[in-house]
This record gives sequence, structure tokens and C-alpha cells, in this order.
Amino acid sequence: MQIQTQQLRPGQELRFDFKLGVEYIQECLHTQRDVDEHLFSQDVNVHIEAQKISSDIQIKGYFHADLTPVCSRCAETYSQALEKDYFFLLSPYPHRHHSKGVFELEEEDGIYYFSDPMIDIAPLIREHLFLNLPMQYLCSENCQGLCLHCGDNLNVGKHHCKKSPNPIQAPSASKEADV
Repeated sequence: MQIQTQQLRPGQELRFDFKLGVEYIQECLHTQRDVDEHLFSQDVNVHIEAQKISSDIQIKGYFHADLTPVCSRCAETYSQALEKDYFFLLSPYPHRHHSKGVFELEEEDGIYYFSDPMIDIAPLIREHLFLNLPMQYLCSENCQGLCLHCGDNLNVGKHHCKKSPNPIQAPSASKEADV
């Protein structure tokens, strides 16, 4: 999604919605984090409000993604919604002319500096999306995971494993006394 900075007048607000395609998200997904390629099964809905303030451009909005992660405990796939607000401040490089055909956007101290009058904000949204992915996925807070002995999902039905559910046990008092 591109914004033409020269056509946006100071004080003017531009609002629009677009979708980040699954292919676009996945094209750099594995370079950013080790993420399951099936995590994004649908396009991500993005809402943007852009406003020019002097020569700076304030970008705010939210995105909504329907994720299909694999639970870290029980290894089952489930659905999870991810909705986050975002805010960016874009500012032109002071006293810098851009070379024709060269797109430059650099972040420093929370401000993104641009040199091209046409700004593609999709990479900023994608970066914010990656930064807001959970570090660990759990289908529920009380997910019991898998049996350490037989591998059965402990969340499903009654567990019939003959081994102790807790393989790590504290030594008994009598064994400690012998040492």
C-alpha cells in the first residue's frame, strides 16, 4: 500500500482499508523468525489513518489477523485472532534528495525517515505484525500438553498410561540420609 506524500495536504486525513496478502507476509516470514508457514492462512485486514502534520506524516490504525498456530504444549492446531493498534511517524530526510528509483525508509529513534515521495507502508505494517506475534502459542492457559511417556494429548478424554504422569520425582528422605 503506497501513500503519495506530495498529494497529502497538511491537516488532511486519509482513511482506507486494505489487505496484506498471505504470500506477501510469508515472503520474509522465515528470515524474521522461525514461524510455521501455515500460521497465516488468510489475508490480514489493515485499517489506516494517515494525516500530514507540517512535512511529517502520522500513520495510525489497526490490523486484524486470523492465525492458525500449533499449540506449544499439545501440538494441536487451533484458531487465534490477533488484533493490534499501531502508530508510525514518517518524516522526510532533512536536506536530502532521493535518487530516482531508489526507495529509502530508515527507522531511528522511533521515527521513520523517507526520501521518496511515494511511501510503501506495507513493510511497516508487516514488521509491526511480526513484532506482535506471541513468543509461545497455547490453545488455552490450562492446556495439559502431551504425556511424557506415551505422547497422548492429556486434554482429550481420560488418560490410561501405565507410567507415572510425573517422571521427575524428588528423592525420598531415606535416600538422602544414606548420602
